[in-house]
Amino acid sequence: GGSAPFHLPDSLERTCDPAMCWKPLDPIVSDRIDRVARALEVRKATTYATPSSRVRRAMDLADAAEDDAASVPVVAKLPPIKALYVGPFVLDEALRRKCETWELKLSQAFEAELHMEIAPPPFATDDVECKGYWINPQGRTYEQRVKKLKSQIMCALVFLLTEVERTRPRILVGEGQGGVVVAMSGFPVILERACRDRAVTQHQMVTFREAWSGVTSMLIVDPTIIPTTNNLRQVPFELLKDAFPAMSWPQPRNNRRAIMTTPRYMTPPFAEGLGDMLGCAAERGRLPPPTFVAEALRPPPIYFETEERTLQGVCCVCYKKACLGRCPNPGCGLLMHHTCVE
Repeated sequence: GGSAPFHLPDSLERTCDPAMCWKPLDPIVSDRIDRVARALEVRKATTYATPSSRVRRAMDLADAAEDDAASVPVVAKLPPIKALYVGPFVLDEALRRKCETWELKLSQAFEAELHMEIAPPPFATDDVECKGYWINPQGRTYEQRVKKLKSQIMCALVFLLTEVERTRPRILVGEGQGGVVVAMSGFPVILERACRDRAVTQHQMVTFREAWSGVTSMLIVDPTIIPTTNNLRQVPFELLKDAFPAMSWPQPRNNRRAIMTTPRYMTPPFAEGLGDMLGCAAERGRLPPPTFVAEALRPPPIYFETEERTLQGVCCVCYKKACLGRCPNPGCGLLMHHTCVE
């Protein structure tokens, strides 16, 4: 069970010199041995410590990834919806406040970010604090007022197309006089006729067609011809209907439209008659549902026309130019005058 004491063999014991066996080492050699020993200890410690530190680092990264799993949004932020505000006949400061109010109200109602710009009116006034007006049918007789209203709305529609081409909005918001102009742009036959009567060039027609194809929705608020006629019951709509008999013609409705009246609006019959022609009901104090801006949340459509110069802007029915409309069938899209296919 025990261990025997260690003894050198006799032959080796006789040959060993005790003085040589216990002779101390040279200081240089001893220093080298110590440095090698320390290096071996450090290497041994590093060899055993490295794997465990890597494992701990990987576990720390995994825990951090679990904690920050929702730091990056899953759905990308949508770009703001461009809107064009066609305002009433008010002072510039009041017009800017109304535009900001509607921008905030529509953004909250539709849960989408809107960027709204103001469309300047085409007719100027002598008042330095007001940019101008859209329509003002003044005349001694009823026939003169009808003629004046038709001429001003035709000019306002072409000016509205110019602003649409400049800003490229997805939604049109019209209030007061601007509401009447936006409502009249919802009749393609009248809008196309305005371009022909105002001698719009072929290059402008191309840009108008491309810009108008991106308009998806129209919101009309408290439509009014002029503030003085807002107190009358039937005259404003009869005046508008006599100026544009084509309102009752059958024509396509390529975008969404809605009419909203506020509690301070004084002529609901005018809004109701205009809504019957546009194909929408005049809602009192209620905005349209969120589906009203469903198409506006998508990217604008890709618009293209033929590259042949002789066929650009030519109606596929009468083979004449100055076309603003096209076939409402999404699978077709050929240019045509709406009056040619009635």
